[in-house]
Formats: sequence, structure tokens, C-alpha cells
Amino acid sequence: MVSSTQYRFINKIVFSIRQGTKLGWFIDPDDKSVMVFQSNQLPEVKYDNNNLSVLDILVNWQVFPTNIFSWLKVK
Repeated sequence: MVSSTQYRFINKIVFSIRQGTKLGWFIDPDDKSVMVFQSNQLPEVKYDNNNLSVLDILVNWQVFPTNIFSWLKVK
């Protein structure tokens, strides 16, 4: 279930995508997942070693949810 705080953040990401932002990530430490938002696409939820979408300028950069959670030191 999505909390009201999570709902507000997701709304902000959706608003930004509609305004021209190319990519948004919603990082959920409780679920250890990353929800990826891109224009003209349904959101995708990524876990563990699923490759995350990045901006075209970072074409050679690979990021996975496991990387993000290790960087953030989320318990």
C-alpha cells in the first residue's frame, strides 16, 4: 500500500515528467525497489540487479537498485 508521503512524491515525479523531465526514479527503501518513470511509458519497478534506465548522456553508465541501496546505506 502506498503511503500519503509516497503518493505525494510520485505525483511530483509524474508532474515533472509531464513538464518535460526525461527520467524520474522513486526509490522505496522499505521494498528495496526503484520505480522508473519515463515520458510516454508506464512506470517500471526494478529490484536487485535489474538494470535501471539512465539518461542518454550516461549511455555507458549502468546502475542497479542494489548499487543505490548500498550507496545510501539503507537498513
